[in-house]
Amino acid sequence: TTGDALADNMVECCALRSDGSLLFGHGNGMVSRIQGDRVIPMIVECSFHSRITEVLEDANGNLWFASQNNGIVCSENPGTFVLYAEGLEDYNVYSLLVHRSQVWIGTDMGMLRGTWDGRGRLDLSTVDEIPMTGVRDIALSRDGQLFVATEDQCLYRITILGGHYHVMEITFRGNSLREYFIHQVRAQPDGSIWRSTNAHGLVELSDRTSDDFFRLTNYYEQGAT
Repeated sequence: TTGDALADNMVECCALRSDGSLLFGHGNGMVSRIQGDRVIPMIVECSFHSRITEVLEDANGNLWFASQNNGIVCSENPGTFVLYAEGLEDYNVYSLLVHRSQVWIGTDMGMLRGTWDGRGRLDLSTVDEIPMTGVRDIALSRDGQLFVATEDQCLYRITILGGHYHVMEITFRGNSLREYFIHQVRAQPDGSIWRSTNAHGLVELSDRTSDDFFRLTNYYEQGAT
């Protein structure tokens, strides 16, 4: 809590860093770090003034922070923070994923993709194949595919081939997964995809039998029976 030096009692997101420390993004736009048993408020030079919706560390050790209303910050060098706000002025940012030089941003009006040069430039474009609805979460699978959960209760897979990508809605036995009210999506090292839902417990997609179909296990229904 704030009594233990946490920057705010409202925790919006968290991430585990490669050095074993934990980062927490707060509703007041602040960031906290826990190293061992110490809570350390983290100073991000580019002030947010809106809630932090995502914190993450990319494969190169860069830290990324997404705020709902005031853009994205990256620590491109230790102690140096760069704000990316151009092109995000009209969006609320809900989710963020960085894979190689590509920055994928989930917003209240669909999805954006940015090409990042690592030197202060981020060129954004829309992912037109994703509907203009809220993109609540983005996960990266072990084989480099993206799984995208949207507010219209769909789950999409983005396959990246070189500089191109292909978007497909995930189905189960040919049917949409909309009835499961997807809230978050996580990819596990064994290849399974886990989704938390608002009213139907946990759902696992695993053992893909083809490019289009997965085996689905609903743990809420299992518990009920």
